[in-house]
Amino acid sequence: MFCCHNWSNLYKDIEGISKDLVSVVLVTDPFGEFDPLGLEPCFPDLFIPYKEHYIVDLGLPIEKYISNHTARNLKKAQTKIQVEHCPYPLEFSEQWIRLYSDLIKRHNIKGISAFSKTSLLKQLQVPGLEMFLAIHKKNIVGIMLMYIQKEIAYYHLATYNETGYELRASYALMRYILSLFSNPLKSWVCVYFKSWRKRMMDEKMIRIYLRAHELEDYSKIHIWRMDTGYQSGVVSMKRFISSETEKKWVEYVIKRHEQTKEIRLGIALKENDEMIGLVSLTEIDHVNRNAQLNSWIGEVEQRKKGYNHEAVYLLMKYAFFELGLERVSATVLEENIASKKSLEKLGYIQEGFLRNAVFKEGKFQSLIAYSMLKSEFYEKFHLE
Repeated sequence: MFCCHNWSNLYKDIEGISKDLVSVVLVTDPFGEFDPLGLEPCFPDLFIPYKEHYIVDLGLPIEKYISNHTARNLKKAQTKIQVEHCPYPLEFSEQWIRLYSDLIKRHNIKGISAFSKTSLLKQLQVPGLEMFLAIHKKNIVGIMLMYIQKEIAYYHLATYNETGYELRASYALMRYILSLFSNPLKSWVCVYFKSWRKRMMDEKMIRIYLRAHELEDYSKIHIWRMDTGYQSGVVSMKRFISSETEKKWVEYVIKRHEQTKEIRLGIALKENDEMIGLVSLTEIDHVNRNAQLNSWIGEVEQRKKGYNHEAVYLLMKYAFFELGLERVSATVLEENIASKKSLEKLGYIQEGFLRNAVFKEGKFQSLIAYSMLKSEFYEKFHLE
């Protein structure tokens, strides 16, 4: 979370950064007093909405800003979890590092989120940090960190062991924090914490929509299919397809869609109706109520902007709410890091590993099988 006292002068600080740095990535403070149009020139390479922040107004009763689902989990957690405010976080640095290191291994976290022990320790020394412990039978089963700046409390990080997850320690911790901060010294809590949002996906903020295919889509799809990036990322083998064959395929897709045997849709931008990708449910089994998910952003310049994430969310909601499916699965190449991260961010669970299942680009590659159940989707996005 990046906070700034004078946003209008931020560009000067960025210009003064050492040339040795190759990348600067910032997530702005949701309470920051800045104009997005004025901030965009500071980040010419990429400037996009990143994540929705759930803001709690502590002047309101708690039932005004939590869902019924969250209220039920609160009640269960408070009967088994004791929460303590730790005024000296460094005294519990060993427990914090151990719990977070276990989290990294459990979820196979990679990249910047896989904090080193040194980084985890330094985070405990940042001014304004507050630590909260979740305790069950005298054992620490979870730890949550908050940053305090003036009248605002920001969620930072949390980690739990298996017992903490089972007993819903996160709910007990956040309930305690909201009660603690509900005083004249604090006015707001920024809960950058998916389990407490009534909606992780604010549909008003979604920038795309899904639409049925038109026959003329074949020309754009044909161009996308020839892209080497697409060919490397999909499970199927590389194929050379003529535009006439592509046209026949779109005709076939439209027919199958009308018969509800498959749901294949275009991903279009709301701002100009341009189709930028495809998303689909195939192998639909109406008896056992399951299907296979596929998606891809065809326009190269529109990749890595979160559009695929939004499209899959909309299709999943359609699958569970309208088609009445119980389970949606997806299979990706082990080396397709972007697809794996996207599915895991949406809440998909890895349930299998198929060794050397595909021969592609001169070598055998393994596949990872994911799935999501309707109940998991409802819980993830707090849908009643």
